[in-house]
Amino acid sequence: MNKTVIALIIAGFLTSSDVFASNVSVNGHATINGSMLERYEPGLPNYGLTENVDFKQDSFFSLRFNVDGGNGLVAAAEMMARGQDDFDIDMRWFYVGYEASKNTFVSAGKLRLPLFNYSDYLDVGMAFQQNILPQSFYVMPDAYAGASMANHFH
Repeated sequence: MNKTVIALIIAGFLTSSDVFASNVSVNGHATINGSMLERYEPGLPNYGLTENVDFKQDSFFSLRFNVDGGNGLVAAAEMMARGQDDFDIDMRWFYVGYEASKNTFVSAGKLRLPLFNYSDYLDVGMAFQQNILPQSFYVMPDAYAGASMANHFH
């Protein structure tokens, strides 16, 4: 059975169970993108594109799980299946966090790389859909393993 189907079944079970319904939330998003080259030019980079429309390369599905442990303790994980990887499920990031005070949040695990507003639009694509380049164009990592502390000043 496909890993994506298994993940969706587990997510459905967790959200329908009375035990988990109040503490676990599941969100998801998907992008189905078609791309092609108008004309192939030998010697120029094509980033895996051909003159035929390809919906697999830039399409993906993602699920995010959030768990509220109470008393400021939270956990989150995001799984993603990309077409360019044959829709194999990848754990994009996961962390455990603690709200130390009203303005301070500490977290540890595999975290999203904080790239200002760019991180908010990475993978979602809605803000720049007409300008998106193939994923093979981007070589910068978007996550890191470690810890972070965010302090909001008012």
